Amino acid sequence: MDARILGSKLALVPALGLALVSGCLRDHPLYVAPTTSASEGESATSGSASGGSSSGSTSGTASGGGSTDTGLTAPETTDTAAETGPVPYCGDGNVDPGEACDDGDGVDDNACTNACTTPTCGDGVVQAFMGETCDDGNDVETDGCMNGCLLPPAAPVLLGGNIEMGMAIGDVQGAKSSGCAAGSLPIGIALELQPMGYFFHLATVTCSQVQIGVDDQGYFLRHGPQMEGTTQMGKPDLVELPDFLCPMDTYIVSLAGAGDLLIRTLAMKCSKIRVRAEGGKYVLELVDGLQQVGPIGKVQPPDVTSTCSAGLVGVDLEIAFGAIAMQGIRLDCGDLVFAN
Repeated sequence: MDARILGSKLALVPALGLALVSGCLRDHPLYVAPTTSASEGESATSGSASGGSSSGSTSGTASGGGSTDTGLTAPETTDTAAETGPVPYCGDGNVDPGEACDDGDGVDDNACTNACTTPTCGDGVVQAFMGETCDDGNDVETDGCMNGCLLPPAAPVLLGGNIEMGMAIGDVQGAKSSGCAAGSLPIGIALELQPMGYFFHLATVTCSQVQIGVDDQGYFLRHGPQMEGTTQMGKPDLVELPDFLCPMDTYIVSLAGAGDLLIRTLAMKCSKIRVRAEGGKYVLELVDGLQQVGPIGKVQPPDVTSTCSAGLVGVDLEIAFGAIAMQGIRLDCGDLVFAN
């Protein structure tokens, strides 16, 4: 045989053997065909029991389906809002940490503000139900809104509901009121003596219209125009005494006197009166100490002293005269109602 032909036939023997071996392996029940990644050929040979058909699937399942089981279990998801409820907020109707209250009604002018705080003067919210007429949230007394959350007082027009009858000096039976006009207060008495100088034989109450003053400390009662009130007279031929009046912009807060059947001595104390705002109302406050006026008449220690309680001012001088002279006097005290 030609050597070349023999060589070529011998060269086929290894290839043929390899093919036979491969065929035998494919028929073995434990044989698993190799797979080709998509990056190497864009196709993979399925090793399913259906006969090794080609498919674009990379699945190695016996059914040749397209799903891949990774063997991982997805973590369970939790809904925090569902477990804890809605996030608390001011206005939800529940008193949460940091809240003083929460009525959830959206109304600022009541016992719980829309900021979930207890209302108070100075919080910048006008609480009408608390008596506030303003609230600028600062501590300036004279800027148009007082620190007590009221507008500045206008001139008083009426006596308040708190009237206090003072202690009588002498006999006040049949006493007459001072006769001051509305909006005015007594500030003293013009007195005249009998020439011997023992008793008061004429008395004319002096009244002052009350006006509102302001200084760097706040608002106060100041004197307006003065006028005469009630005049009472006993025996004629009298000697006029010096003015028995409160100093400028002060009002009577205390009265003292002495006498047995008739009044011989009078003295009084006057004070500057400030107007403060407190608890939704105006409050009178004595300041700068008491200024002594008198004694006048026959000087002797007083038998009776009558002083207005805190927050009150002298609003009336009731005087009783007999046939000869003054026999009794009483200072009544009270609070004031302002025009606004």
